[in-house]
Amino acid sequence: MQLFVCSYGTNPKECEELLASADKSGIPINMYGNHERWAGFHRKLEVMLNFCKSVETTHGLASIVCFVDGYDVLLARPAGAIVQAFLDTNCQLLLSAEQFLNPDKKGVRERYPPSSETFKYVNSGTYIGTVQAVRYMLEWCARWKGFNVPRADGHILYPNNDQRSVTTFYLQHWRQGWCKLDTTQSVFACLAGLDPFVALKGGRHQQTGQFSCIYHLNGKSKRHKKKLLLSLTCPNSSNSTLRG
Repeated sequence: MQLFVCSYGTNPKECEELLASADKSGIPINMYGNHERWAGFHRKLEVMLNFCKSVETTHGLASIVCFVDGYDVLLARPAGAIVQAFLDTNCQLLLSAEQFLNPDKKGVRERYPPSSETFKYVNSGTYIGTVQAVRYMLEWCARWKGFNVPRADGHILYPNNDQRSVTTFYLQHWRQGWCKLDTTQSVFACLAGLDPFVALKGGRHQQTGQFSCIYHLNGKSKRHKKKLLLSLTCPNSSNSTLRG
């Protein structure tokens, strides 16, 4: 299966670390939004939907597609390792998971499945799946004008928010089994609230034991982006990609 990665960012300067990490990992990035006027978080969903349609038309349903935010993500392992880690989760759509519930708590927290995991809430900044599954999610979200999907309890809030959209989708589909959260951080390490040089010793996630493939430096962890990029090693290793 071939992996296709898409990202969105209006400020090319902020995307430099992502592109550099992609170069180290040998993964082409399909980058969108450079110098585009910021129109809102829903634009990321819109761009990814168009990307899925293009991949499906050109490369077929056997393709794997992945979205990563442009400003605070680093690719840490090669495409083959990312695809294998995704396949090992035995699902069609894997959403990254973080330890904080955003952007809404009221009317949402109680709708999540019971879990003792630390990383148990949707993060829409990174996700991966079959092109068909990802397209289904995005077309489901597009049913609402401007991708302004209501909160999980049905309330429509403004402005629109991609994380709200994906959260509501997940909460309405997780019981079907084909859409899962990456609670073990096997593909995506969501590092909000963590120091990546402590959380990812030797490339292994210290809380889950996994060698995460993609690092999402969301929240204040973004301040480590440049330093972490310099620490990424050659992608040929199947295990550690982070020097001690």
